[in-house]
Amino acid sequence: MVWMSAERTPDHLALIDDLSDRRLTYAELIGEIDIVAAGLFERGIRQGDRVATVLPSLFEHCLLLLALQRLCAVSALMNFRLSVAEIRNLISDGDINAAVIGIPHKKWGEAVTACIVGDDIPVEDLERLFQNSELAQFKRPRIYVFLEIIPRNATNKIIRRELKANVLRSRTEEKNYKIVEV
Repeated sequence: MVWMSAERTPDHLALIDDLSDRRLTYAELIGEIDIVAAGLFERGIRQGDRVATVLPSLFEHCLLLLALQRLCAVSALMNFRLSVAEIRNLISDGDINAAVIGIPHKKWGEAVTACIVGDDIPVEDLERLFQNSELAQFKRPRIYVFLEIIPRNATNKIIRRELKANVLRSRTEEKNYKIVEV
């Protein structure tokens, strides 16, 4: 529907952020969706992948969902009010291919953490991606974790509990992960 509306009325208002009063026309919205979709594709999200989103109703969540739709990925929306254990179980049981996680942080309470396989993507490029998407500064990832593999079980599901525990441990011990805090 968004793409059809963009073809018919590209200059009409499509989306308003009630927190920042940011407004996008359909043409601008499609541009933002394409930027986010390109970033997801670069990080390995493909058609049919299930991606968990555990976010409140934010402007950026809308962009993420539309970008996943653009890639023909499957959005697995989860209530952000659920406990960590409940979210972990849903991700484990849902054959999720990727997830956005929060890691406890002294200053912010919890920091958005991007877990990325490989270390060939400069952090500056990742930061530029978020700056170009006009994502609010306080909503951008604060921590990037570059790892060799994402832990998975025998059925290829992400073991979120192990991933989060490994990231937490690697902040205090010397592990095989490259961690960059911005």
